Amino acid sequence: MRDYSTVSPLFWTGDTGRAIRAAGRDVQSVALYLLTAPDANMIGLYALALPTLCHHIADMPLEGASKALRSLGEIGFAHFDGAEEVVFIPEMARYQIGEVLKPGDKRIKGVARELQKFRKSRFYQKFLDRYGEPFKLNRELAGSRKPEAPSKPHRSQEQEQEQEQEQERKSAAATPPPVRTAKAKPEPKPEDVLVPLDLRTPEFLATWAAFVKNRRALGKFTAGAAELWLRDCSRHGVTASITCMNESIKHGWKKIVWPENRDENFIGRSSGLNGHASHNGLAAVGAGSIRETRVIG
Repeated sequence: MRDYSTVSPLFWTGDTGRAIRAAGRDVQSVALYLLTAPDANMIGLYALALPTLCHHIADMPLEGASKALRSLGEIGFAHFDGAEEVVFIPEMARYQIGEVLKPGDKRIKGVARELQKFRKSRFYQKFLDRYGEPFKLNRELAGSRKPEAPSKPHRSQEQEQEQEQEQERKSAAATPPPVRTAKAKPEPKPEDVLVPLDLRTPEFLATWAAFVKNRRALGKFTAGAAELWLRDCSRHGVTASITCMNESIKHGWKKIVWPENRDENFIGRSSGLNGHASHNGLAAVGAGSIRETRVIG
């Protein structure tokens, strides 16, 4: 954790600052957090767990934080990769370090060391494109990757190596190759399906876990079906999804039945109920069957 972070007054008055302010209070709060977060560093490329951000900003909902990060990406202030859980703030290194580093500046090694941690990130090359020349990183990184030349063996060592290699070739020719059997990949479980970021609220996750457990008890349930239902949940939103999943658990339905797929004669096939209006303002329930546009699971 850094002892301090430099925040320019232009954060409030510059062109980008005004664009952030116009996007709303949540966007402005998330932007300031990115500059001063406990895990932030001087290069502006660091790991960021969305639940941690939400916890630090007065328990901001995941959905609100995700929306704010998308807005900051559109403005060009910061870019977040949810799959990698990595954030890149393009201009942060300029404010924390400077416009240019001279050859021999000890901070060059520090920047290169921090950058190497994210070598597999899609933001690695973007950082080099922006700061490679000003921070003399291309030369520093090239030097750190330069391989050491192997020492030349003596003649006696060469002879021994040739003899060993010849023996290995003869042994390999006499020994039949082992028979390789392909290992069957385990079938993915519904519990292993990744919940989309916009649905990752504590209430949704708890209800989804209860629905999966209940659905497994009713019969065969595949990961593919779980993925399709989560897509439907994303389209309908957190609140409607929680309500419909609770309805399915209550009546013992094998599917998440959305209001638009019901009519006044609808009844859960396994509920055994007479016609009553469903709670939370959903469509009426009565004798009949489900009209569905797609059958899942």
